[in-house]
Amino acid sequence: MSRTSKVLALTGLMSLACAGGPATAPSEPTASPPSAPPASLPTGSAATGQAAPGPDSPIPYFTNALPDSALQGRTLRELTLMRNTIYARAGNPFRKRWLNEHFSAQPWYQARATMDESALTPVDRANAEKIAAYEASLLQSELRTRAQEVSGRLAAQLGSAPPNRAPRDQVEKDLIELMLLDRSIGVVFPGDAGLQIPSWFTEKVDVTALDDASRLDSLLTVDALRDFSKRDLRILRNTVYARRGRAFKSQLLAEYFSRMEWYQPDATYADSRLSDIDQRNIKLIRSVEDSVGGPLTDLQQQASDEWFSGA
Repeated sequence: MSRTSKVLALTGLMSLACAGGPATAPSEPTASPPSAPPASLPTGSAATGQAAPGPDSPIPYFTNALPDSALQGRTLRELTLMRNTIYARAGNPFRKRWLNEHFSAQPWYQARATMDESALTPVDRANAEKIAAYEASLLQSELRTRAQEVSGRLAAQLGSAPPNRAPRDQVEKDLIELMLLDRSIGVVFPGDAGLQIPSWFTEKVDVTALDDASRLDSLLTVDALRDFSKRDLRILRNTVYARRGRAFKSQLLAEYFSRMEWYQPDATYADSRLSDIDQRNIKLIRSVEDSVGGPLTDLQQQASDEWFSGA
């Protein structure tokens, strides 16, 4: 069975789970989120289909089954926004700053203390699963090629002087894309391109232990985990084990770490390999997971924000 087929089979069994609220949860709005997409939110339909998107095409919301053509050619950033637009319509609060900033700028978005799962239709759930399965089908070699292309473009953008420098919003999109690509293959952002990342971006999007696993050689802090979704926390906790060679029974974790260039599973792994710092970091991460509703299962993780690529 192909990777995509396995993911689709597993996701077909899932029940939706929220990724967890922000560090400071917003108050519950008095009005319920709209059951139909507002006029300002682009929509699509399987009946009419949709051409392969351009790099700056708007992020659509589909009221009918998502056509394959709507996914082909999409960046990881766009796929992440497509899937999370579904959850944002139900009021999902986002812990990741770049996602929260994106949706907070949309006039139709109303964050809730917790997502209103009843606002999600069966089509919504099926479309979210399809996007996640498509993400999971992307090969490491393709992701690496994409990262090289984005790095090259950023080198030109950041090295150009005004008025030839790319607009800031385009540079930001590429920086987020490179961050997602590097994270998906286990390369420390911003890779080996020698890019000088602007301070305005580093202030907005922190490079964390998910981007640089060597940070787990030191003790983590609660503050360092403040923007982590429940999915992020689960991945980070298991990264501690993965760095020591643990193999995973969880299909989702096994597939995630198989993409990491540094990961070498070892059949002889034992928890005795964990250092004192490893054990203390695991305990801290688990305590933060408990504070936001407990650790995710495989089924729940696939419904959380950015379950595959992360950000």
